[in-house]
Amino acid sequence: MSLQITIPPQLEQAIAKRAADVGVDVQTYVVDILAESISESLIPPVLTSEFVAQLNRISELHKNAPGTFDDSRESIYSGCGE
Repeated sequence: MSLQITIPPQLEQAIAKRAADVGVDVQTYVVDILAESISESLIPPVLTSEFVAQLNRISELHKNAPGTFDDSRESIYSGCGE
């Protein structure tokens, strides 16, 4: 598809500078930015209730884990260098 748009000169200069900064031509830069923007909008948002349900399922898998862990420096490095 060929698309022609008119953008202000300041924006064109900014786009050209950013394209040069990343080492690509302006067309590639603009297409990449548009593709990234579109792909992010295609990912369905996770509802809070769905997220909480997923966390609950994960916590059910790890019921037997102790409530506290010994993360002291001594416990982390015990047995090292022996």
